[in-house]
Amino acid sequence: MSKNNLVIVSTVFAGIFVNAIITTLLGPSIVKIMSEFSVDFSLAGAILSFWSLGAMTSIFTGKLADKYGPFNVVRLGFLIMGIMSVLMSLSNSIFLLYLLSFISGIAAGFVESSINQIILELYPNSQGTMITILHAFFGFGATFGPSIATFLIYKANSWRIGYLLFGSLLFLVAISQFSVKVRQKNETMSSISSKNNFDYSLLLLLSFGIFLELIVELGTNSWLPTFLSKTNRTSYIEAGVVLSIFWGAFSLSRLMSGKIADKYGFEKTLAIFSFVGMLAGVMALFTSGFILNAVIWALIGFSIAPTYPIIMAIAYQKFTSSAGATIGKIVFLGYISTLLIAPVFGTIDNLFGSIYATLLIPLSSLGLTILFLKLKKIDERNILA
Repeated sequence: MSKNNLVIVSTVFAGIFVNAIITTLLGPSIVKIMSEFSVDFSLAGAILSFWSLGAMTSIFTGKLADKYGPFNVVRLGFLIMGIMSVLMSLSNSIFLLYLLSFISGIAAGFVESSINQIILELYPNSQGTMITILHAFFGFGATFGPSIATFLIYKANSWRIGYLLFGSLLFLVAISQFSVKVRQKNETMSSISSKNNFDYSLLLLLSFGIFLELIVELGTNSWLPTFLSKTNRTSYIEAGVVLSIFWGAFSLSRLMSGKIADKYGFEKTLAIFSFVGMLAGVMALFTSGFILNAVIWALIGFSIAPTYPIIMAIAYQKFTSSAGATIGKIVFLGYISTLLIAPVFGTIDNLFGSIYATLLIPLSSLGLTILFLKLKKIDERNILA
């Protein structure tokens, strides 16, 4: 690998790690923000809502990666996010925080719709391995972020220090990226989409796969402690530990599963992982006790982890000439689903009970299994044709 590409890869991995820490700062900071600006939880929590609204612009910003090159878009996104984070640390108004968070969300859309392409282009023979490792770095940042933020807030007695420190760090990462010269547009690979009409049916299938993946991933994150403690399967403290184990297995899988996907094929690997997750999800409905729940939910986390990054790799392979726009559309659907997951789980719980709400997790894994088997058959037909 050339020195230029080494700088690209190292700064992309560093940027996504710091980006994840900044993204998770709000949780530990929100109590201090409520106190300082004299607002309730809903008004302080609206900071995240404005960020999500900004991130939804990925459906438009993905096209920029196709026109100007993904690395150019990513480094601009990192630069804006770093500046917005520093400005948030200096903000004296909750409404200014809303505005800065919205702009930061737009920049996050730049990054999310483009960063996968950089790694997939640089590692055409090990795309599954490298794309899952990239997302593992985000997972590590999200794992350590809340603990780091809590420590800084405790030491400085202020929520601002985390945004100032990590915003400045991300700004420096972005500045280092601007020292790298890259071509304007990716022209290294030919694409199926460049030879045929755009395959909207495949786009919908991949988008539905992201939708189901997020039900399992984010549904577990928001629902699992409530489910385990409400049904007396574990104590509330133990439920929190089970969730941490879920995320630990999730991150471990992203480090390991990519090599399996490269060796045995993306669709086949994801079909097997999803089927295992479905079986584990069914077992989770009837399991009591801390140890058994820890094992089963770890298996669920391990099985769902490669789905999101590998779907991005599939989208890149099938729509290389318009990968930015395509991935942007897929990410857009993902952000919409994040607004629906918690209310859906809560409504089902209120109407039918906790077991039926949790049933969404194995049903989603079953849907993913069927989806990837269908994609595998489509690939086999294309090869024969």
